Amino acid sequence: MSGDVLKILSWNIQKFGYNKLNDDNFIKYVAQVILDSGADFVAIMEIVGWLGKDIKDKLISQLFNQSGVKWSGEESEMTPSKPNEQYVCLWKKDPLDQAAVKTYRIIGENDFKQFAQLYKVDQKKLEEVLKRHDYLDENYMVPEDKYEELRKDFKKLDLTPEFTLGDSEKKEIVDILLASEALGFPYPNSRPPFLVSAKLNKGVNKAAVNCFLMVFHAPGPTGFWPMIACSMLALVPEVKDTKSGNQPAVIMGDFNIDWGQISQQYTLYAFDRAKWGQLIPIRVPIGGTKLTTILTSTPFQRLTGPTISSKLKSSDPNYEAVQILDYKIVLNNQPTSITTTLVPDGTEADPQHLATLLSSTYDNFLVREGKFTKQEVLPLIAYMVPTIKNQPNPLYKKTQSQLAAKAFNVWWDEQNGRGVRKPDIINPRKTTNPITKIPNDTPTSLRQAHYIYRYAISDHLPIYMEFQYA
Repeated sequence: MSGDVLKILSWNIQKFGYNKLNDDNFIKYVAQVILDSGADFVAIMEIVGWLGKDIKDKLISQLFNQSGVKWSGEESEMTPSKPNEQYVCLWKKDPLDQAAVKTYRIIGENDFKQFAQLYKVDQKKLEEVLKRHDYLDENYMVPEDKYEELRKDFKKLDLTPEFTLGDSEKKEIVDILLASEALGFPYPNSRPPFLVSAKLNKGVNKAAVNCFLMVFHAPGPTGFWPMIACSMLALVPEVKDTKSGNQPAVIMGDFNIDWGQISQQYTLYAFDRAKWGQLIPIRVPIGGTKLTTILTSTPFQRLTGPTISSKLKSSDPNYEAVQILDYKIVLNNQPTSITTTLVPDGTEADPQHLATLLSSTYDNFLVREGKFTKQEVLPLIAYMVPTIKNQPNPLYKKTQSQLAAKAFNVWWDEQNGRGVRKPDIINPRKTTNPITKIPNDTPTSLRQAHYIYRYAISDHLPIYMEFQYA
């Protein structure tokens, strides 16, 4: 069955930037977690500082050094809304045979590559001219007024005097520019998702399986934007196509929606290009009157069902916006966020106390056309503690524990002003009853493990799933 199962790890690594990239202990720790999990495909969120390519390359190299297995991967474009971030996806070349990636709605460095080669033009110059003529903004996105102008008539594209284009050339450029509608990405602090179209091997001498994978770090966690953004995911054309094409698919990430909010009703929006790309509430008629009421749904209802409304006719412009897909939520009420309040000294690393370290259920998987045979939140904090009540901890992973402690000690030095970088999280000297550096790079208590992970690694635990796609 292993040839027909994709093992997936999704991990929000808080502020994965310059400091963490340049700490070999941290890179080795991340690689060790990936290898210990057995994952074939890894999605990492919250890459900062335009370092996605460097982080991808360093992790691929480290994974090979630690395992001898070849990995590949791609980084996303920088998301345009603050805080600006990137995604990084990594995968083994078996079972993932091929992959094409795209940051939704952002014109990437490869989008005009084929056009530039075909027409023998300088790709960088073409992109600069598109920006100069306001067809691309500083985030490499098409402004709404230009989108609407080109949508009505591709011949309106005008790049003179730098380029004189025929109609066929204009059409090809406009098709690239208009490939993705905004759909609410980005609205305030809304990062667009990262899309991966993959071919997965299927046993021996069998045709590969097309599989769609999407990573999303939602805005939030406060306010209604997480619910709106997650609801709009179902309107991404590639997501809708998974149903019409009967295609296995996985949507993963940090959705910033707690379990108690999953079943709550929120206003349902559609993307209205006629109103300059605004999100507008969807309204349905009340009985036989001319009155209407605002339609509501749960945040993932467009993806998972049940049916939202039968009151809209197929001729209604919002009819497609209320059609549901057939995804299933994988993790039920399993928290992934790490609390900032440290456990007291002497607290044992038993399941009861480990549960107190976790809060919100923000991270999750949604799947279709396939089944998940295993799913869990990886207890990385528990892996660091060697004993429970003076007995060996069956979850203890010595290599992970020591690498995390080494990364923490580097971080501790930085926070205390002895490193080369400015502190960016907290100063241990100003923390009540702070933890000192870890002697011998070996944590011995749950309190130490909690502190190491929360402040030197991340504020989220990774989630893991085995997805049987064939």
